[in-house]
Amino acid sequence: MGKMEAGRRRRVIVERLVAAVLDLGEAGPLVAFLEDLHWTDDLTLDVLARAARRLGTTPLVIWATFRTDELAPSTPMRRWRADLLARRDAIEIAVPRLTRDEVAAMTAVMIGDSLPAPAILVARLLERTDGVPLYIEELLSASSSAAIADARVPDTLADAVIQRAAHLTHDARDVANAAAVIGRSFTLPLLTRATTLDPDRVLNAIDELRDRHFARSVQGTHAFDFRHALIRDALYEALPLGTRIAIHRRVADTIRESGVDGRERALAWHLEQAGDLEEASGFAVKAAQMARGLSSHREAASLYQQALRTLPPGNDRRRARLLAEYGRELVATDENVAAAEVLSQARALLLVGGDRVEAAELVPTIVAARHLQGDDIDKRARLLRDALTDVDPAGEAARAPRARILAGLAAAYMLDRQLEEAERHGDEALVVSRAVGDELTEINVIATLGVVHVFAGRMDAGWALFEESLERARVAQYEAEAARTFRMVGSCASVLVEYERGEHWLREGIAYAERVELWNHRHYMAAHLAHVLWATGRLEEAEGVAKRALADGREGITTRITALYVLGYIHLERGELSAATALLDEALAAAGTMRELQRVSPPLWGLAEVALAKSDTGQALHLCRRARAESERVGDAAYLFPFLTTGTRALIAGGDMKGAREWAADVGGMIARRAIPGTLPAVAHASGLIAAAERRSALARRLLTEALEGWRSRRRVRSAREAERDLAKGVARPAGWAPLTAREFEVAQFVAIGLTNGQIADRLVLAPRTVASHVEHILAKIGAARRAEVAAWITRREREASREGVGSSAKG
Repeated sequence: MGKMEAGRRRRVIVERLVAAVLDLGEAGPLVAFLEDLHWTDDLTLDVLARAARRLGTTPLVIWATFRTDELAPSTPMRRWRADLLARRDAIEIAVPRLTRDEVAAMTAVMIGDSLPAPAILVARLLERTDGVPLYIEELLSASSSAAIADARVPDTLADAVIQRAAHLTHDARDVANAAAVIGRSFTLPLLTRATTLDPDRVLNAIDELRDRHFARSVQGTHAFDFRHALIRDALYEALPLGTRIAIHRRVADTIRESGVDGRERALAWHLEQAGDLEEASGFAVKAAQMARGLSSHREAASLYQQALRTLPPGNDRRRARLLAEYGRELVATDENVAAAEVLSQARALLLVGGDRVEAAELVPTIVAARHLQGDDIDKRARLLRDALTDVDPAGEAARAPRARILAGLAAAYMLDRQLEEAERHGDEALVVSRAVGDELTEINVIATLGVVHVFAGRMDAGWALFEESLERARVAQYEAEAARTFRMVGSCASVLVEYERGEHWLREGIAYAERVELWNHRHYMAAHLAHVLWATGRLEEAEGVAKRALADGREGITTRITALYVLGYIHLERGELSAATALLDEALAAAGTMRELQRVSPPLWGLAEVALAKSDTGQALHLCRRARAESERVGDAAYLFPFLTTGTRALIAGGDMKGAREWAADVGGMIARRAIPGTLPAVAHASGLIAAAERRSALARRLLTEALEGWRSRRRVRSAREAERDLAKGVARPAGWAPLTAREFEVAQFVAIGLTNGQIADRLVLAPRTVASHVEHILAKIGAARRAEVAAWITRREREASREGVGSSAKG
């Protein structure tokens, strides 16, 4: 009777609660939210199940959330959920883990950066959280971005995991703890040895861990892993130190006895944690060498760091060599500050030990890392020359190191565009490297000389050297040299208005650098690809690529400068002058520390264009003259071509026609003498601007048409648009050009340069139908049957007007 009474009372309570729930909808449509349903009791579940059956007649929606990893087989909610779905009284929406792009978007919002989240940070977050939003939020809130990979599990998450683990059976807890020591993934033999349990008990414990959503099977294998890396981390951190060490030692013994390939990394880790440091260091070195051979440079760097951490004191020579290897891997992963410091430590140890030649061999790599932090040419050249002094007395044994140092000097002067110095040192390095059979250095020098040739205007020879360097590097599997050559040919083509060539090699080079994990090369090429995309008119794509390069290549100053000025150009193109100025100023400030022409000139030009857009012709001219002085300092002209037209416009706008002619003759002469094909349209463009300003219409039209055709052939969209505008508006309409009206003459100019009716409509903000009507009137008035005759008619009238102008001037 007592049980019946209790049952009746429960039914009454349930019915009253159901009625109360349904009454919520009487005031109007309502959504009720219930959080963490996995923790609820039987009574609440019963109320919700009965309410669900009657919701169809009530303007009420109940939205309940629960975590599937909390639903053990015996949990009441598991049966309740199945019954509810079977009756179709509810709809279940499974929320998937975040994708890589979604993790990136969430991370960018949380770190409050206007740039995309760095790819390495996103990768580390995915590795540790498996895309669970709660875990991402907690980890980002508790750790700095740089420390995500090694950050402790936030207390909020660790406590939740430990509380869940407290409900496991004794065997399941032992297996979970052993698995946490083994790592993210684990196998039955390792677990059996690590726990000392028999295999059947281990299997039963694994089943329990799977049911409780701690672990899962790895599809297609006999292995298991934790559902989330943070579950493993929380269990590991909670283990008593003694227990942890004992399990690590048992696991290490089992792995060592297995004899399987690729066990070195696991052995290094378990031996270190067990306290066997010297043996751990040896295995870490072997694992690092294997990782480097597989182009896994981040893994290799981590393993060399472990080898150094576990290396016993007293062997400075071995430590120096490990530091050198570690530093080279840091360069590959674009961690240049750390790389320069580590390599300098290695060099100092070698010098103390009296090994000056081996110490000198590190200098080119140190200089490369220092360059990416902004060291100027004087500092870098001084380091390299000091290294030459160290190897010169060593005679025959030092010839190979000498070749590498000379190659470093050639590269340093090439980067500063001191082409004669670069070529001199490069030629010497080539002779020595060939004599000693150092193919890697020879390939490096060939790529450097390729840059020298193309910037000296010897285009065919330069492109051929790049192709030779790239082919030989790929055949010999010199990954760093192949990536460097991709970088050199792509960036040179980007700068020298060889955009099709540049885009081809940059895209291929980016893919290659990603495959071999050479991240500085990848990010730098991405920044130059953004430049190509801007120059060829693809602004949205350019902006995305530049922002990604800026986010990922934060430690590489050359990447940062390039991405900044490209973003500045994009804002300039959109007329967003304040944003453009801020970005270009930042690029110029960073470039100022390096004092390299190729870093300084591009932001200077952007700022000159901003000044011109603001009608500040004095500032525009000042910046153009500064750029000319920078080019003259190193005897280069390749970066001057945009300043030629910008400076000419500034002088014309300021009314200084004599100055404009002198500027065009001076800078145009420098560009013409260097004769780099992609830069030559600027010479005709500047001269055409002057002719137009002086009302020499026929000459202006010829020169501006030549410039327009040159820019179009090079796909330089902005300059082509300027040339079109100059043709349409820069050539004045002489008085009395009957029978055309002013508007018809304007349309006729566009027809003469080959624009379609739609293109003319875009430029004049007219309807295409209106333009078509104007074209019909023009053809009728001048007696022409085809559009091609319009250009001839305009040219003939310009000549007549020009002769009339000369005659009246002579009479005057």
